[in-house]
Amino acid sequence: MAADLVVAEPVAAEHEITGVADRLRRVALAEFERRDASTQALAKRFTIRGRVAIVDTAGAQGQFDKTIEALTERSRREPNNPEAFYFIGTFFWEKAYRDFTLKESQKREYVAKGMEAIDKAMALKPDYMEAITYKNLLLRSQALLEKDPKVQQALLKEADQFRDRATQLQKKKVAGVGGN
Repeated sequence: MAADLVVAEPVAAEHEITGVADRLRRVALAEFERRDASTQALAKRFTIRGRVAIVDTAGAQGQFDKTIEALTERSRREPNNPEAFYFIGTFFWEKAYRDFTLKESQKREYVAKGMEAIDKAMALKPDYMEAITYKNLLLRSQALLEKDPKVQQALLKEADQFRDRATQLQKKKVAGVGGN
């Protein structure tokens, strides 16, 4: 019985967090739909965070190509900002991992593009814990698409190394020692 509670609590917490995120995304989507084009244009000019919020809302509406286009434009304007590349990588991972309508070749392409963006983010900021975490996720996605068991195992081993590195950076951050 106690073991059931230990397993159930993280699952319940994950569902609660997912529910909150979904509700927030729906609220943002409703607000986005109410705005006219001039209001959207004005909102985009305010801050990078504002632009990212609108891009995220566009992604929630299923406008993946427009989202990637906006994120890529940001990375061109801010070539030394690791966050710009990080967001591109996260959207490619999200699409490849969650869109079950994609063909395997599309998933492979999106994982590769996500990996490229995350690698750029990590090159700009080697201790970027969130990017390192997504590198782990992208490698696991790549392993799921791989047919050769040896290659799968190598990808999973590499993913584990990134997971462990992200965990160490998180521990340092919590302890207040360097990092992000």
